[in-house]
Amino acid sequence: MSIYSTTQIHLNDLLSLPAELQRKLQEFATSEQSTDDALNLLKEAVAVAVGAMTESQIDEIIADVEDYGLIDATTIDDQVNYYANKDMTFEERDFDENDDEFSYLGMTILLALGVQNGFVEKLTDLFEHNFLLHENIDYHTIEDVCTHCYASVMSTMQDPALAAKYYVFVSTWRIGDVTGEDRQLYKATSTDRNAALTHQEELEQASWAVARDLNNGKFDEHCYGQPCFDVDGFIVYPSDIIEVTAKKFEVLASVGMSVNHSGNIDLFDINAAMVDENDDVSSHDAQIETFSVLVDNIVYDEGHDLLPTEMELTFECRREDLEMQLVDGISDKISEITGFCVKSYTSLVK
Repeated sequence: MSIYSTTQIHLNDLLSLPAELQRKLQEFATSEQSTDDALNLLKEAVAVAVGAMTESQIDEIIADVEDYGLIDATTIDDQVNYYANKDMTFEERDFDENDDEFSYLGMTILLALGVQNGFVEKLTDLFEHNFLLHENIDYHTIEDVCTHCYASVMSTMQDPALAAKYYVFVSTWRIGDVTGEDRQLYKATSTDRNAALTHQEELEQASWAVARDLNNGKFDEHCYGQPCFDVDGFIVYPSDIIEVTAKKFEVLASVGMSVNHSGNIDLFDINAAMVDENDDVSSHDAQIETFSVLVDNIVYDEGHDLLPTEMELTFECRREDLEMQLVDGISDKISEITGFCVKSYTSLVK
């Protein structure tokens, strides 16, 4: 049995396999090496390929091979994400050298790679072990199935609509002890404007831009224990980025979830903002001044008539922080002096 691809477009490249990995697959095809000995190589190729795919591409391939009869729909949920943890490197994945199980998605990709690189004949045992064939394709040979898998993966990887990446951005907001979440859609698009950004950088900056637009707040790195946008204590910050399929994106958009893409929002460079904040703190260290504040009309929570209703307090701070310092610090300082909580007061900077 010999099945080879004769197309000009190379599936190895569409699946973003590194040149060294491609070379090893082609050597495997012409060597005497057994499939068992090459199992980690095959799993690495599948893992790299899945890591290069969008959720839409994965969804499309799974749906196609299920329709073809390679997948029992009752077990699909147990298998779809077998290789889909894209945040892990190949070295971090837990592969047992004696475990030859592939997901349905992984086996489909492996058969397609076998066609492209000429090692289909070595996959018979894996094919029979990993696929529980439906009755309607029991009469198909492995050659038939490989040809179908190859055509399915090739067409999916060449469909520009499936190559787009879709996300749900989760922003967390907080006002005092009250917290909540806002969810908005984001379509990652390749534009000249963002040519200098990696995909991950675009996502990060876009998630911050979406969070900022919820309250139009001022960026703050220090006051709340985490970077956020703040408006009088109403803070917002991005908390999760979830990739979804094109179909799910369309459904969520159709029910009214807000849609963003890199062309219609002003990206927010969080790394630059953090540097600016740190630079701002250090550059103003020499500008700390001493301010005297006259506080009068002091009313205590427990109404102690003998306590002072007027006093002068001293603050050391930057001039631009003086107003915040007064709001946050006057009641505390009076309480430290008198031992009683303050209900209200008026103040004047001298």
